[in-house]
Amino acid sequence: MRWNRAFRWTWLGFMGLLAAASATRAADQWWDTSNASGLTPGSNLWDTSTAAWAMNSSPGTAVPVAWTNGNNAWFSAGASTATVNGVSANVVTIGSGANLFQSGTGPLALSGGISNNAGNTTQTILTPWR
Repeated sequence: MRWNRAFRWTWLGFMGLLAAASATRAADQWWDTSNASGLTPGSNLWDTSTAAWAMNSSPGTAVPVAWTNGNNAWFSAGASTATVNGVSANVVTIGSGANLFQSGTGPLALSGGISNNAGNTTQTILTPWR
């Protein structure tokens, strides 16, 4: 009887950990500076209040939304400039274009890394990151 109760509590604890891990998965956001059809490159602020992000890679004419700290950042619209104002990201993936990440009011805190999948293009990072 005791073994059965201990097993049940262990199993419930394990399932709780799995649920917590899946609930904290980072979402993907794509740099998108307008609600024109598709992803639109351009210059904008990267902070938690400026609407410069799409929630999927084919946003149609959806209105961009603000950045959510801890998400995955995708820059695949083309050459863009992001002024970084103290945000955090899991992973930054560059899919196309030569991008400029310039310093604003704070650093870019990364829990993952930066991946350049844009081929033979130059990415300029002028903002501190940690």
